[in-house]
Amino acid sequence: MPYRIVSLAALFLAYSFLGWIIESSYKTISRRRGFVNSGLLSGPVVPIYGFGAMGIMLVDDATRGLVFPLRIFVLALLCAALEYIVGWLFETVFKTRLWDYTDRRFNIRGRVCLSFTLAWAALATVFIYFVRPFFERIAGELLGFAWMPWLLGAAYAAFLADAAFSFRSLALTSSFIAKLRARLEPFDLDELRSSAHGMKRRLLSAFPNLLKSVSDTIGQDLARRLHEEGGDWFLKALRAMREGTPESEALDPDYLSAVGDILLDEKVQSMGAIRHHDGSLLVHSLTVSLASYYIARGLGYDAVSVARGALLHDFFLYDWRTARGTGHRTRHPGIALENATARFKLNAMEKDIILSHMWPAAKPFYSYKESFLVSTVDKIVSTKEVAKILKELMPQGVKA
Repeated sequence: MPYRIVSLAALFLAYSFLGWIIESSYKTISRRRGFVNSGLLSGPVVPIYGFGAMGIMLVDDATRGLVFPLRIFVLALLCAALEYIVGWLFETVFKTRLWDYTDRRFNIRGRVCLSFTLAWAALATVFIYFVRPFFERIAGELLGFAWMPWLLGAAYAAFLADAAFSFRSLALTSSFIAKLRARLEPFDLDELRSSAHGMKRRLLSAFPNLLKSVSDTIGQDLARRLHEEGGDWFLKALRAMREGTPESEALDPDYLSAVGDILLDEKVQSMGAIRHHDGSLLVHSLTVSLASYYIARGLGYDAVSVARGALLHDFFLYDWRTARGTGHRTRHPGIALENATARFKLNAMEKDIILSHMWPAAKPFYSYKESFLVSTVDKIVSTKEVAKILKELMPQGVKA
């Protein structure tokens, strides 16, 4: 088939669509959290697959004389090089990593790794022997219709508009992370909210490393600020996060005064029988609440509202691991707020703490700096690396 521009344009979109099917299927199955619309763009295309396919076609034509293993080796190197270059470009332009392979063996700067390169080799083999001949035959037939170029033009118009919108959203996300890293001194929640407006939650779902960058940056910045400003309160918060919550009689009397009515509630006590992470839902909520309370005292925030809101932030009252349906991560703040308001009188700040604690994975954004604080502590406590993080933050010579 002659490689006319219109033919290549059609094949580029077709291969980008096929890449979207592959990536979305892989992420949906591997994460088991419902459908994942993969890729940077909102539409059903992942352009890196289109560019990769174009490159494979050119190299494949030039290497027809090579023996099969060497031919596939060259194509795998091409795919790995493209992935490396695209990763480097995003890191350079947007200061953001969309993917990170540093936890995989035989990786190069976290941008490429051996396991995925082998996967690209397998896909390249399937592509040159099965996919390419089929798609070129179909494209040749469809381009014979007079209306096809018009349809292709409309598809590219939508593709370019989607790309412009998606890159703008990525730029906003990058700007948000950059401002977090700049530490926003003095702390300005309105500036954070302005930067966060327009961030696409779908991007955070499609690229978990973006979400990790936001969470890690928030946690690191809070730890630095607290270490400088919080004094003994910082050490108390660290101990609470590292050792867990002490028995009720050993709790801070002022903390007990703030949350006593909540702790005596039978529904709250029933959280002790609901498993959450590596303990119970009640222990997790108490840990977040106590640590947040100490930090709020150290920073001069509304410690009472922080303690109460944090204690009820996960008041959803079911085992999320066995609950039917999907979307727990985005739905449970609303459920927790509904349960909490039915049993307790909460002020506006306490309600916002509960409802916004899952940002950026779920809306809305924080209305108070206290909400920002509790959300950060919750992320630190929930992470599997909490012991490592706390060990690094604990000053030398101080025993937890």
